[in-house]
Amino acid sequence: MKTLFKLFFAVASFLFTGVVFSTATEAPFTNVLTVMGTITAVLVSVRLFFLFLNLNAFEKAQGLAYAVNIEFWDNFVASNLYKGYEWMLRAKNRSQYVNGDIVHIPQAGIVPNVVRNRANYPLPVVRRADTDIIYKIDELSSDTTFVKDAEKWELSYSKVPDIIMDHRNELGRRMAQNVLYRWGGIAGPGMLALGAANIVRTTGGAATTLLPGATGNRNAFLVVNLQSAKTILINQTKREISTGKRAFIMTEDSYTNLLNDSTFNNNQLYDKVGAVFKDGDLKFLLGFEIIRTDVMPRFTGPATPIAKDSLDPFVLNATTDNDAILAVDFDFIHIAPKDVKLYYDADNAEYQGDILNGLLRMGASRERLDQAGVVAIVQG
Repeated sequence: MKTLFKLFFAVASFLFTGVVFSTATEAPFTNVLTVMGTITAVLVSVRLFFLFLNLNAFEKAQGLAYAVNIEFWDNFVASNLYKGYEWMLRAKNRSQYVNGDIVHIPQAGIVPNVVRNRANYPLPVVRRADTDIIYKIDELSSDTTFVKDAEKWELSYSKVPDIIMDHRNELGRRMAQNVLYRWGGIAGPGMLALGAANIVRTTGGAATTLLPGATGNRNAFLVVNLQSAKTILINQTKREISTGKRAFIMTEDSYTNLLNDSTFNNNQLYDKVGAVFKDGDLKFLLGFEIIRTDVMPRFTGPATPIAKDSLDPFVLNATTDNDAILAVDFDFIHIAPKDVKLYYDADNAEYQGDILNGLLRMGASRERLDQAGVVAIVQG
């Protein structure tokens, strides 16, 4: 009823306006109606045009939820790649040393000898022979995911963006896994696995190993073991004790195991070792930040254990594997990010749907050939 009334009122107003203009201008009534009709038609057309533009813009904005804007998702993947593993960004960024797919890190030669109250001349001449740490950028890529065309239109969410986030999460996790292996394992030519001088074995009481596939008991992590690692780190890096750039990186199982140390049963004792708790979690110990992560590499079982490369499909878990904690100085380790790319092919005829995958390239290494800056505390 209201609609009919509005329509009747609009027509009556239109005719009344025509009569007024016809009387005022002494123009024929039919001519006035023709002009008014033309003007009205133009105004309606303009209104419909802008309405269409607004709807089109809305559909494009809404399309981010249903279709892939490749530039948007490229940026999304790159900017969120470190989510959950932000501690990697505290290492030195060496991307400026990337030449193609190779990273060259200048390595200073022998430091000059200093003599007090020298009596013998001429002075001995020692040639400084500088070298480079050289290693390749690692390339990590996700398997292709196929989304059938009919599956893209869901009632509550878009399947394609959801899958892109899965690719981002897994690429980020694998990247962090690779970085920790390069820091605590083998980084490149001439960069060997950590030697015995940079490995501390745990000495606590027997505890059941929680590593998947491993069997038997291992010696528990103790605060004194972490103190031994700290001493090695400081002696090798020759840096002041309080730099704010050091951390113990560990698995959740190692963290729980460490908290069983009797040191944490006495307030005076854990104050003495600089234990800082916040909301029930240990945040600092011995001046090192506590970082808990799910990407710590496993170590082999022999007397001088070696980090295992979990991204190598030929490296398998063993019953003798050990968990470990890495003590690191972020000024002696680095990353060399290269690029991140999302590949997306919409409406692929062969698959009758969308196919997508991701790729990132990043290098990582210890800073020095003498292995200063990284110590592994490995279960004994």
